[in-house]
Amino acid sequence: MRSQTMNMVGSLMYVFGGWDNQKCYSDVYTTGDHVPACRAHTSTAVDHRLFVFGGGDGTRYFNELYVFDTKSLVWAKPKVAGQVPSARRTHTCFHHNGYVYLFGGGDGHKALNDLYRVKAEPNAQGAYEWEIVETSGGRPFPRGYHTTTLVGSQVVVFGGSDGQECFGDTSLLDLTTMQWSHIAIDPPLTRLAHTATLVGMYLFVVCGHDGSEYANQVLMLQLDTLRWETRVIYGVAPQPRGYHACALDDGRLFLHGGYNGQEVFDDLYTLELSSYAYLPQVPEFTIGCHREAS
Repeated sequence: MRSQTMNMVGSLMYVFGGWDNQKCYSDVYTTGDHVPACRAHTSTAVDHRLFVFGGGDGTRYFNELYVFDTKSLVWAKPKVAGQVPSARRTHTCFHHNGYVYLFGGGDGHKALNDLYRVKAEPNAQGAYEWEIVETSGGRPFPRGYHTTTLVGSQVVVFGGSDGQECFGDTSLLDLTTMQWSHIAIDPPLTRLAHTATLVGMYLFVVCGHDGSEYANQVLMLQLDTLRWETRVIYGVAPQPRGYHACALDDGRLFLHGGYNGQEVFDDLYTLELSSYAYLPQVPEFTIGCHREAS
């Protein structure tokens, strides 16, 4: 499948949704409210719950919120209130300080660059409250198929596409001040439908499409110097692809599924990070703090 999500909760990996070029899936053998089959949605882990938002199936786009309890294995479609985001897919979400944040995506007509958040606990009326987040500093260009990675109290937005152009830019959002800043990384590497996983002070960018072809590279962005690194990786690499899912657990990076323009994959790869065991042990750092002056 492609455009599915994958989350680690404890020692279990939860894969939800996706598309095999013929139909979308919602296979999870559980009870509770019906969840529509979808792809290009988001699934965000908050303790033992998964917050699933948006996505679509064919020409349909969704803006419903579902919550999956991994302890009871029950789906719920909770009441929502406030400023609910429009229907979309290929957006990104992340959890920070009691909120699930949502950025960008596409609604079938245009790419988006708006920012919303929903509190991860219901209000006194039992509803999950959405709100638009106002920011300063100039938002990134509208996009989907990008990645957002939480690094302390900052979010790194990398790559993506507006449906016409494949981006290689990088933006930071400071969640303390809600201010955007834009950083130039040399060389700029274009990517869409990739994954980005934080390991220590490195961002592991895996596979994706560079605007011309699918890739199977593992790129490492060192966040204190804002420089790309490439290292020798042993073993059998996955075929070039995008629209896959990745999850990090116990020193291993798991890659599942994806699509290369012709074939939808059902394979599972692991990248052993034992040789990089020191990476998660690095002290606290500031993004770009050791960047050389140009």
